[in-house]
Amino acid sequence: MPRQSSRIRIRAGAIAALLLTSLSLAASSVRAGDKPDVDYAEMTLEQLMAIPVHAASKRDQKATEAPSSVTLITSQDIRTYGWRTLGDLLRSTPGFYVSNPRTYGFLGVRGFGRPGDFGGRILVLVNGHRLNDPLYDTAAIVDDFILDMDLIDRVEVVRGPGSALYGNNAFFAIVNIIMKRGDQIQGIEASGESATYDSYRGRLTLGVNAEGGTEALLSASGYTSQGNPEVYYPEFGTSLRDGDGESAHRFGVSLGRGGFTLEAFYVGRDKDAPPGYGTTPALPRHTFDGRAYAEGRYERRLTETETLMARAYYDWYEYLGKYTYDLAEPGEPAVLSINRDESIAESVGGEVQFNWRLHRQHSATLGADYRNDFRQMMKNFDEEPRVDYLDIDPQTRIVGLFV
Repeated sequence: MPRQSSRIRIRAGAIAALLLTSLSLAASSVRAGDKPDVDYAEMTLEQLMAIPVHAASKRDQKATEAPSSVTLITSQDIRTYGWRTLGDLLRSTPGFYVSNPRTYGFLGVRGFGRPGDFGGRILVLVNGHRLNDPLYDTAAIVDDFILDMDLIDRVEVVRGPGSALYGNNAFFAIVNIIMKRGDQIQGIEASGESATYDSYRGRLTLGVNAEGGTEALLSASGYTSQGNPEVYYPEFGTSLRDGDGESAHRFGVSLGRGGFTLEAFYVGRDKDAPPGYGTTPALPRHTFDGRAYAEGRYERRLTETETLMARAYYDWYEYLGKYTYDLAEPGEPAVLSINRDESIAESVGGEVQFNWRLHRQHSATLGADYRNDFRQMMKNFDEEPRVDYLDIDPQTRIVGLFV
C-alpha cells in the first residue's frame, strides 16, 4: 500500500467517528415509522408515469414531457432483480453496456465507448451532483461507486446529449441517481450478505424524521472479497494466484430541513489489479481509489410558477497505483522496478438556477455554474532507482451560463 493511503485511512476513520457521533445524537430524536418507503409495486401505471424526472431539463417534469428518451428505474426494480452495483443496473438498461478489465467498470452507450475512453462522455450524477472526476472524466459504477445500492430511491437514465445544460461529459447520456431521504428509512436498517470467493458485505443505516421537520439519513457500509483465487491470462501463458481481491468502505450523511439540504459522502476502495502491458505477471499490483463530496443546497418555490435553487460543493478524488515492471533487456537477468501512480483532485464550485413556468407547455430555465479545480496533481515515477516520468499540478476554472 502506498504511503499516502495511510492518510486516507486516517481520513476515513475521522469520517467514521463523525458518523457514529451523528448517529448517537440523531437517535434521540427519531420518530419511528413516520413515512414508509415508497412502494412502487403498488402504484398504478398512471402513478408511475407521473413520477417526476429531473435530469432531462434540470427541473421536475413528467417523463412523457421530457425532451429525451428517459428510463426510470426504481428501488423496487433493484430489489426485484438483485443488482449489486450501479454497473449491473445500467447493463440491464437498453442501449448501455459495461466493460470491466477486473479493475474498473467503464460505461458505454449505443456502441460508443472505445477502450481507454473511461466512459467520460456519459455524465453520472447523485441528486444532481456531478461524480465524473476532473482528471480522467470517469465516474465509478461498480464497487467504487459512492452510494450503497440500498440507498437508491430511483435512477433516471436520459439518452442523448445534454451538454447545453450540463457542459462536459453529458454527450451521449445522463444518469442521475436519486437517493432515499431520511424519512423513507424505517428507523434503523442493517443488512449483510455472503457469497463465493469469501465475499462479504454489510450495511448499517439510520433514517430520522425529527420534530420540526428535520430529516436525516446516516449510513456506513463495507465490502470485502478475496476474488478468484487463480486467474489464467492467455496473453502471458500463465495463471496469477491471489491477485483478484477487493475491499471497499462507505460513509455518508444527508440532512434536510425545509428547503435546505446538506450531503456528505465518502468511498474508498482497494483493489488487486490484473497484470497490465509490460508488467510482471507473477508479482502483485495494487490500486486505491477514494472519492468524497460535500454539498449544501437551498431550494425555494417563490410563486406557483417560479422556483429558485442555489448550491455550493466540494469534491475530492484520489488514485494510487503500484505496479511492478522488469526493466531488463530480453534474455538478461530480471531487473525489477516498482512504478507508482499518484493522482489527487480537489474542486469547489457552485450553481444558481431559476425556473419559470411560462405556460402549461412552456418553461424557462436560467442559470450559472462555476467550478474551480484548484488541484489536479498527477505523478508517475519509479521508486528505485528514482525516475520521474510525470509531475504536474494544473488548475482549471470553468464558468457556464445556460438558458
